[in-house]
Amino acid sequence: MSDPLTAASAVAAGTAGVTFASLFPEATPAVMLCALAGAAMYVLTAEPHQLWKQIIFAVISFMGGVFFSEPMAKIMAGIINTPLSLMKPPVSIEVSPSIGALVSASISVAVLLRILAKSKRGKMPGLEEEGQ
Repeated sequence: MSDPLTAASAVAAGTAGVTFASLFPEATPAVMLCALAGAAMYVLTAEPHQLWKQIIFAVISFMGGVFFSEPMAKIMAGIINTPLSLMKPPVSIEVSPSIGALVSASISVAVLLRILAKSKRGKMPGLEEEGQ
């Protein structure tokens, strides 16, 4: 017989996992795993930061992977299919949203940090001083 505390913690962990997964109803388990893998890949390969920043970057990266999995898959398919359509006969591929989640989670924080840095320097379109 198992310890009641162990059984209770397993039920609590399962409930927390289901609750967390319900926050992303459109995401499949494969998308969730690939977004988590992409977030881990970003955090492990990024420049060292304070622990609290790394945790925030991991959360942002994971959410970017989940929410942008399908658009990234479509972008990747478009980039790959453009030269493939020139072949005789034309060839076309489909990119899985799971792969889109992996890629978007891996690059989302880097892209956001670059946009933030450019906006602080005033180098973004629409942020230049008028009349100069």
